[in-house]
Amino acid sequence: MKLHSWPYPVLGCKLLCEPHESDYKTDCDFTLELTKVDAGRFRMKILVDSGVLCDLLASNKASLVSYREALASPLRMTRKVNATRAGASREFLGEIEIDTAKFNGGLKVCAYIVANQDLQLDTSDCIPGYPAKVNISEGALLAYSNAKLIEDRKSSLTSLFRVMKSDAVEAMTVSSEGEVIVISLPPNLFLGYRLYRSQGAGSQASATVACAFLLPALVEVISGMSKDTAGDLWPEGDSGAKGLLAAELNILGISPDVVTQKGAAFAAASIFNKLPYSHSRMFDELRAAFSDENNKS
Repeated sequence: MKLHSWPYPVLGCKLLCEPHESDYKTDCDFTLELTKVDAGRFRMKILVDSGVLCDLLASNKASLVSYREALASPLRMTRKVNATRAGASREFLGEIEIDTAKFNGGLKVCAYIVANQDLQLDTSDCIPGYPAKVNISEGALLAYSNAKLIEDRKSSLTSLFRVMKSDAVEAMTVSSEGEVIVISLPPNLFLGYRLYRSQGAGSQASATVACAFLLPALVEVISGMSKDTAGDLWPEGDSGAKGLLAAELNILGISPDVVTQKGAAFAAASIFNKLPYSHSRMFDELRAAFSDENNKS
């Protein structure tokens, strides 16, 4: 986005524009920090390093606006941010609620400053060449920040599996060496898989598919991972399907030692409980059954 695309000065985050393209002096900046508070709630800290724009926000002549854009769908959304200024500083603090389930594949969040009314913008913070005052219309964009990415781990996990028909196998086989977990099925099993999947996500048939194919595949992969790893944490930095599973298991607090004690099925069911097509009660019963079986052995 080029700042000079507008016929009036616009402040952009320094990270996003070359110095010679900026409408504002080099000591002016507009940045966003985003911190997760709990499920669906995020704390925003916005630095408005321009006295002119701070004054416009303080006098309610302009507003801070959050912009959200899905990474894997056309959904986008803007909302005004109820932010408070930290004393006489140039920091504004606020909170926003985001239903990440609506944003397939994760989302990008950034902040805007938008004019609430027609006004004359003081250009004392701008580079030389602008008149002392510039006419601005209501709704005009005055500044935009850097973007922050919020990863949708459910979408990543949901797309982790690929089920394929193979004439070369007589029973289900699992491969996890690439970016996804590949489940190869002989033609007769693959036909059953397609029939169940055609019932649609969220149905009992969808949960049956998870139990019959995806859950056993995940158990096999995690079991193999735990044999190659020992200790309190899974290794970091691995790429591909195993790397994603390791990161998710670390988040859940399930270490290789826990898998050794409680079994790979316990870890697999814990991950499946987070997926949109899982049935929590069903997987709770599965975990309990496997736990009892382990205790007997």
